[in-house]
Amino acid sequence: RRPGASASSSAAAAASPSSPPRRQRRREGRRQGGGGGDTDSSRRGREREAAFREFRRNASTNWNAFYNRNGTNFFKDRHYLHKAFPEEFAWLYDGGAPRPENGTTRVVDDVDDGAVATSDATGGAPRDGGGDVEAADDGRGDVRVVEIGCGVGNAVLPLLERHSELMRRYREGDAPRPPPPRLHVHCLDFAPSAIELLQEDPRFASAAEEGRATAHVCDLSSAHPATIFVGGSDDGTAPRTSLANSADVA
Repeated sequence: RRPGASASSSAAAAASPSSPPRRQRRREGRRQGGGGGDTDSSRRGREREAAFREFRRNASTNWNAFYNRNGTNFFKDRHYLHKAFPEEFAWLYDGGAPRPENGTTRVVDDVDDGAVATSDATGGAPRDGGGDVEAADDGRGDVRVVEIGCGVGNAVLPLLERHSELMRRYREGDAPRPPPPRLHVHCLDFAPSAIELLQEDPRFASAAEEGRATAHVCDLSSAHPATIFVGGSDDGTAPRTSLANSADVA
């Protein structure tokens, strides 16, 4: 065949609307919404969004199952909080007095790179006692810690353990005078199994018997602190104290 004829016939075939080039067909298909890749990508995106909403909706159930399955064996106790937050917890280790800020609650976040924020407990009202460590009958003050999302107590239990050691040293004359403040912890988690495991720990149980520790199944995204009672009695013999305005450190 003549070279010219071959070239002209190839050009005619290429220009024929019945058989556009493969790349052109793919581009046109994508423009018309018929591209399989876009459909798959959109479907995967929708599936991820649905899974995220499902996890959020069932977060309490999922964490409850997690602690039922793993017990206290998954997370390790955090013995470094006095280093991450010396202003709040170093007194438990060096025997010095804590330094609360007047009228405020120290809000510390062990997850978000050690971020520390300062705020009042309920959007303006100072907590009971005006923010100062309140004096007790024996000359000691009270330091109150509220942990939101306590799990099985990997943060608060080392603090209670260290406080017990500090009190032992004080009784034996091996700690600074006056007496160290009393440490109160109030623990919140929306997984019932986590709270049950926390309450079974001897360190927590000992503090609870002394009236210095409470644990509550609670989701603060849907419950106000004023509805959570951490002191007093139902029969009216002692005034009831709510979690609102009660924390030195959260």
